[in-house]
This record gives sequence, C-alpha cells and structure tokens, in this order.
Amino acid sequence: MRDKPDLSILIPVYRMSHVLPSLLSSLNNVRSANVEVIVVVDEPQPEIFDLKSRFKNIKFIVNGNRQGKANALNRALREAKANNILFLDSDVMIKSDPDVFMSSTLEALKHHDIVEYKEITRYDGSLRSRLIRLDDVMYSFSYSLFSKLTGKCFALSGAAFATKRSVLEELGGFQRVIQEDIDLGTRAFLKNKSFTILKDLEVSVEPPNSWRSWIEQRKRWFMGYGAWFRRYFPHILKAFVQNPKMLLPVVVLALILSLPTIFSIVMVPSIISGVALAQLFKNIYMPFAGDLSNMLKYLLSLRIGNETLDALTCTLRIIICYLLYSAIFSIICKSFDVDFSLKCFLPYATVYTITTFILLVVFLVKGVIVGDRSLPDWKI
Repeated sequence: MRDKPDLSILIPVYRMSHVLPSLLSSLNNVRSANVEVIVVVDEPQPEIFDLKSRFKNIKFIVNGNRQGKANALNRALREAKANNILFLDSDVMIKSDPDVFMSSTLEALKHHDIVEYKEITRYDGSLRSRLIRLDDVMYSFSYSLFSKLTGKCFALSGAAFATKRSVLEELGGFQRVIQEDIDLGTRAFLKNKSFTILKDLEVSVEPPNSWRSWIEQRKRWFMGYGAWFRRYFPHILKAFVQNPKMLLPVVVLALILSLPTIFSIVMVPSIISGVALAQLFKNIYMPFAGDLSNMLKYLLSLRIGNETLDALTCTLRIIICYLLYSAIFSIICKSFDVDFSLKCFLPYATVYTITTFILLVVFLVKGVIVGDRSLPDWKI
C-alpha cells in the first residue's frame, strides 16, 4: 500500500454492530482505489478484538470509556492520512458495488465539497421497518430536491457521507452536539460549500429493533433539531434574506413534508363520519336480512338528510385524499427505487405520522429550551 491513500474511511462504533464484520469485509476487498479504514470503538465488546485480529490491515482505535461520536470522529480524522474522507456509521451496509462506490465518490469529490448517497432503512420483515423506509424516502427526497435547486444542503443525514480534509479543517471538525452531522451540514451551508447526492449509490441502515427504540431515536433526533434551531436560526434566516431564491425549495419541501400531517387531520373527522355511515348502512341493511331488491326500493324512497349527505361527502373526501396522496408518494418512492404498498401507506399516513408529529413538537420544544446535552442513550 502506498504511504498516502486516496480515501480514508472512518467508522465510529459504540460497543459492537452485528453488520460491522460484513462492512469491513466489503471495504477490505476494494481494489478501485487505495483506501485506508480506521475504526474507532467506544466501550468495545469482545467481538471487536476478534475483528481486530482478523483484519490486520484495518486500524482499530479502542476507548475503554464512552467518548461520544463527535470525539470519536475527530480522533479518527487526526489519524487519517488521505485528503478525501468517507464517514460510515457502523450499521451501514453498502448496497452498491464497493469498487464503484469508492471510485464514484472520489470522482464526485473533484467537483463537490460534500457527497451523500441514497440512504434507506433495511427491511427486516416488520411493519416498523416498512414505515421507517417511507420516512427515509421523504427525507431523501427533501435533501435531493434542495441540493438540486441550490447546489447546497443545510443538513447531513450522517450515516454515510464524504468530504475533503480541507473542508473539515475549515469548518472546525465535528462539534460536541446531539446532531453532529446536521451541525456540520449547517456550517458547510453557511460557508457556501457545494453538495450533491449520488442517487445511484445506495447504503442501507439498521432499523430500530422495537417501537421503544424508535421512540428513543426520534426523541434524540428531535431534541437535536431543537438545539440546532436554537444555535443557528439567526444565521439561517440571514442566509435566506441575503438569497431569497433559496426560499422556493424550502416552501416546496415544507408543503410536501406537511402532507402527511394535513392528510391525517383530514382523515380523523372523515373516519368518524365513515364509521357513522357504516352504522347507518347496517341499520338499513339488517332489517331487510340481505334482501337487496327490497332494500334498494326502500333507499330510493328515502329523502337523504343533511347528516347522511355529510357522511357521504366525508367518506368521498377520505377516499380522494388517500388516493391523491398515495399517488404522489408512490411517484417519489419510484424515483428512489423503493417499493410502495397501499396497505402499508395507510398506517404511515395516519398513526405513524400523527405519532411522529407529536414527538416532534414535544421534543423540539424541549431541545430549544435545554439545548445540547448528553442523553441516557447518547453522549455528546
């Protein structure tokens, strides 16, 4: 191996990740570029030392105590030799050919300061992972649209992205905050760093293993958003005032991302009305014991009252809203090569979205109030 690699790949690990062996194996087989891999582990489990013995050409930095992700990344960056840096979370799997992935990344970094990839949660057979995948599509679409229209992005997803050492040095590396990736992306945005998403290159990430874990993850994210808002709102506002054209993609994104909440609000009264309509049908159907001809004669003789008409209108509205929104979403999913299912979309557009919105409001406000601080499951 030459003294100076083309690309340094930095992987922070907390304890252990069950996909880490597969990730390291795929990176170990890269031949299209001269790469070095550095793994920083906090509170390692015994399996880490087995991997260290197995992968002799990969550098492991082991911390007995938890240092936090930002500290781990900055430590790995100090050890890295290349001018181009790729960051991968320990639960990431590269779905594309690793050789193509690395060569395409290096080519993209010749023209852009920061590079991200299509990032989708792995399907593990659960409804939970299916719903999260739909969420991923919305986030990916928002990042992609904003970067396409502006050439920049004010946040990073964090699981997999590449940049240049000079950019990281200018930005001051990773800050000790809850959302260190979004924070880095915002500072890059304010410094007018160029950004692109390579949609042809895909990485997958591990879904939370339970709904409790999902709630804890969202809690951390949304508190991080609140702390981010507290730090950067004046700077972001100033940037948009200076360049009003950037408001257009923001408005478009706000409308698209608010569709689930709007749809859910429309759905609630419509569902109630639909239940009332079903009860009305039952009250009419049962006396005729399934005799459809007599029932139809009876219905034709009825004068439709306002309540029945309202129920019919609301039921029609729920059908139209659902079909319209699902059509929009299916088009977006298709653009990211993600399967779309109507039966999974209904719980996503209602229960999942409402729950997410409630968590967002509660913990965003909390994040604004308390700012960045370590959480029970996350050290900054």
